[in-house]
Amino acid sequence: MPDWVRLDDDEIWRAGQIGKKILSLLKLSYARLPSHLRRCLACFNSNYLVYHWKAHGFLATSTEKDSQMEDVGMQYLEKLFLRCFFQDVEDHVHFFTFKMHNLIYDFVEEVGQRDCKTVDLRILHTDVNARHLSFLGVGNSNKKVPSTSNNFRSIIMRSLQSQSVTESFDNKWISNFKCLRLLSLSGLKFQELPESVGALKQLRFLDLSENSDLEKLCETIYEVQDLKWLEKLVIYSCPKLKLKWELQDKDPRLNLKVFMIYDLQVVDLPQLILQRSANTLEDIRIEKCPKLTELPTWLANLTALQKLEIMSCSGLSSLPAGMEKLTALRELKIQKSPRLSESCRQKSLNIPNLEIHLDPEGASSSRDNE
Repeated sequence: MPDWVRLDDDEIWRAGQIGKKILSLLKLSYARLPSHLRRCLACFNSNYLVYHWKAHGFLATSTEKDSQMEDVGMQYLEKLFLRCFFQDVEDHVHFFTFKMHNLIYDFVEEVGQRDCKTVDLRILHTDVNARHLSFLGVGNSNKKVPSTSNNFRSIIMRSLQSQSVTESFDNKWISNFKCLRLLSLSGLKFQELPESVGALKQLRFLDLSENSDLEKLCETIYEVQDLKWLEKLVIYSCPKLKLKWELQDKDPRLNLKVFMIYDLQVVDLPQLILQRSANTLEDIRIEKCPKLTELPTWLANLTALQKLEIMSCSGLSSLPAGMEKLTALRELKIQKSPRLSESCRQKSLNIPNLEIHLDPEGASSSRDNE
């Protein structure tokens, strides 16, 4: 037998031994993690990480207030990063991207397979048992829904290459899972948010991203109180979506805490959703909405607001009157919106402990389109 063949076999054997040693070290490192970190690590198959953990109560403690939960989640994420379970973590405001070494990915997937699974709908599945599901290949409305339990807590639907799906297809899936706390519908070409979303009474986090045909949210999202526990609503890259809803006296209160929109052609903000959450809404981020030319006067009624970010909104030139009433506001950030920055610079807000971040003086309005 040639020497190079014996050498190759020896290298393969060594690689196998190294792999076994790394795996044993991984098991040891995982076993030494506190139970709350092991639980969070088991739900790694989501770019939402901290928000995923929060929606499922993984961050709840007896000492932390709700407003501090995301800070706790960031601490958890940092600890897992320092232990090398995650690599190259990047914060994209409403989601995170990260990398995992293949060995770590396989190990964590194995230990978390009872709770988290990724299902490719292009492949026939007879049954699926888990608490957190990511669906790929959501594009065939004729697919039969696999047999599942009713114990799901999160569903992430991602179509491949923005495939068209029907509202009945989404309703067929969503209506089976009444206990969802996190729902992401990404890249799905439907025109209206499925009515079944309005029946998800325990939903905490709703993500609507890159749905190019979405024109409006379903009527049930604001006609009933079923979504009163929704805490975070993220909408981006939905160019046809209209958000202007007027508030009615009969409308019940909501408990939304975070509202983020990005890359929309909206001309107004959804009063019905935001003002109904006036006592709970803490964080608003508005980015890349060029047709938004005026902020509503009722914005000053959101008395729980702590953070307001306005980015790349070239049509805005001033904040509404009465902003001094927002005494809970702690951070105002305006970037790539020079006219609005200049207006805020000339008329300062008399709010104690407020940090203000504006565009530099003399910034060109051309920056808005960057």
